[in-house]
Amino acid sequence: AIMSKEAFCRFFKERTGKTFTEFLNQIRIQQACQLLLETDLSISQIAFQVGFQNLSYFNRTFPKLGGSTPKEYRIKLLGI
Repeated sequence: AIMSKEAFCRFFKERTGKTFTEFLNQIRIQQACQLLLETDLSISQIAFQVGFQNLSYFNRTFPKLGGSTPKEYRIKLLGI
């Protein structure tokens, strides 16, 4: 059976307690955290690599899920 976008979003939220966008952003931010620690890619390169199409949206979303800005996260964990 094929679901409409709206039906899928309702189904997903009922099962996970999160919207699909919230879930996807959480996965993307987790990947970004890993790249911030393991690479020397710029923050903008990381944002686009994990799937954000807009750097300012990435910079607004990251603190909500990562606890700080991407730059602060990298500095805090790497001690640089």
